[in-house]
Amino acid sequence: MPPVVSVFFDWDVDVPPADARTTLEQVVQSRAMCGWRRIEVNGHTDRSGTDGYNLGLSNRRANNVAALLEAAGVPRSELMITGRGESQLKVETLDGAREPLNRRVEIVTVGAAPQGGRCPHWKQQEDRPQGA
Repeated sequence: MPPVVSVFFDWDVDVPPADARTTLEQVVQSRAMCGWRRIEVNGHTDRSGTDGYNLGLSNRRANNVAALLEAAGVPRSELMITGRGESQLKVETLDGAREPLNRRVEIVTVGAAPQGGRCPHWKQQEDRPQGA
């Protein structure tokens, strides 16, 4: 199973928190060693806005995380960027609920580690939302 890393966001914010850069740097440093051919960047929201607004917000979140990965050396051609709005909640909630764990970008790496081994420097982690 490929590593999945989550970067969490404050409510109605599309800029990744400063502490997410450490996690993103770890992904970039491990990319070549682990043989990842593609990185999926999937933006998500909670259910506190309209479907249309949340889809746009999730796209902005995903694009902003992708821009940081690209600035750190990942070619844009290796990034698959998707906004999913509130369609794939991490925590099920009622419509209108503000759930910090749902406000995230998930980074999914694709490609096997060399010779089927593990990536020696990869430490899977998730940035935790502030106040959660």
